[in-house]
Amino acid sequence: MRTLVVGGGIAGLAAAIAFRRAGLEVEIVEAQPDWSPLSSGMFLQSNGLGMLNRLGILEPVLNAGFGIPDDLMPVSTFDGWPITDVRYPRLAGPDVPAILGIKRVALHAILTEAIDRLGIPVRFGTVVETLVGGSDGSSTQVTTTDGRAESFEFVVAADGIRSSLRATCFPDRADPRYSGFGAWRCVCPRPSDLKHKLMMIGPGARLGVMPISNDELYMFGITPEPVEARYEPTAWATLMRERFADFRGRAPELFAVATLFHYTAVEEVPAAQPLHREGVVLIGDAAHATTPFMGQGGSMALEDAVVLAEVVSRGTSLVRALEEYERRRFPRIEFVQARSFDAGRAWGGDRSAYSPETLKTTMQARVDGFYAQLTPAP
Repeated sequence: MRTLVVGGGIAGLAAAIAFRRAGLEVEIVEAQPDWSPLSSGMFLQSNGLGMLNRLGILEPVLNAGFGIPDDLMPVSTFDGWPITDVRYPRLAGPDVPAILGIKRVALHAILTEAIDRLGIPVRFGTVVETLVGGSDGSSTQVTTTDGRAESFEFVVAADGIRSSLRATCFPDRADPRYSGFGAWRCVCPRPSDLKHKLMMIGPGARLGVMPISNDELYMFGITPEPVEARYEPTAWATLMRERFADFRGRAPELFAVATLFHYTAVEEVPAAQPLHREGVVLIGDAAHATTPFMGQGGSMALEDAVVLAEVVSRGTSLVRALEEYERRRFPRIEFVQARSFDAGRAWGGDRSAYSPETLKTTMQARVDGFYAQLTPAP
């Protein structure tokens, strides 16, 4: 079965690796002229780490990143007063950390090294121009901007939150919607004693700290921002420091040495059915870009990739395989997206659910309840 993956982010690269490991013929087209991932940090929960294990690349990820000891996240007020400690569950087995921080560029390098090792062709600076057919399970005819016209059994749209294939093949879908929040990130040297994910919660803002290697950590902050807010990259460092100037604890010492500041307006693509149409299947942010409040964006993309390859490689008809993919994936991504959206809405509106008193008595139960829903294999 010949497959075209459109997009070389986490979802697309993971899908291509999963397809090739399942014995399928696959190639990637990527709009950028080369690999150019963001250099800030990210974290993966244990359900995502389990998918990396199934892709055969968990060990290098564990070596490149930073697994949190004891799976613990201390939570404090913005001015440094402890609220509670939250422990994340290990869904991928006792030897896999519940949460791991890693630089995006490091994860991307591991994925692309696997692409090279498996001999998967990548065409840079290339996008899909036209796509025809596939409605009855027959081949899909694809033309691309490098002048090629080819047939594929199906096409995987992994081209991100502003997916051109989603706009073309699913014109009834809404554009990404703004959440009302902005996300701020920066990278800092890691003090040797800072080994846990930290979360500091204040009025109108929250700031997290996450080790991403033995030498570095990143800070990530969320603030309400007006819909029209557009900030020049040259102002990001000043603005992030201003937004979180009242935060104490470890924040001041880290901001003093921070680099690689980055800002993005937080948008989401509401999950909707179908996830596939006429030989095209949506995965990752192209299908369900999610707000960051549950920290599941990368893990959901990895789950999409692994499950899609699993169902397609079984030898049943493509139509039945994609129907099974949808049955397995849609309830799970809808649940995660809804929980994340609700968490952001509650925090941005009635903040009583995020008062120190409430968090102290309810936060662990919320985490346990959320991950209980993710415990079955995707």
